[in-house]
Amino acid sequence: MLSRADIEARMPHAGASCLLDRVIAHDAQTIHCTTRAHLDPANPLRRNGRLDMVCGVEIGMQAAALHGGLRTHGATPRIGYLTTLRQVSLAPGRLDQPQWGTLHIRATCEQADEQGMRYHFSVESEAGAALVTGHGFVVLQPQEQQT
Repeated sequence: MLSRADIEARMPHAGASCLLDRVIAHDAQTIHCTTRAHLDPANPLRRNGRLDMVCGVEIGMQAAALHGGLRTHGATPRIGYLTTLRQVSLAPGRLDQPQWGTLHIRATCEQADEQGMRYHFSVESEAGAALVTGHGFVVLQPQEQQT
């Protein structure tokens, strides 16, 4: 299990921009994280005092980014850029509702090669209701361009 500090040490997102609180489990293909960042009034994705359901895409792809970094087994992770989202499904309503409780985020690496990765992600309520699901495609910066 990874704590918030462990997560921030492995991601480019830090402070309020890191939307994951804990890693429950991970293996070569999947990661399971939790968060309560959706309830934080200082969440940087809030607009006009609300956090729309679409913000769950960022939470899901942060889990994918963290998983990609963990797959490097200690090597410096390559810089990646989210290029495409597909088959995104959003539950009705807002993400910042207390009834969702602690969110459970799962990301599964469906394909990975030198050019990039494809992840399926899901954000679920504490009770297991699907709030946000989709597929994200990440292009990796060539190693010679990394600084």
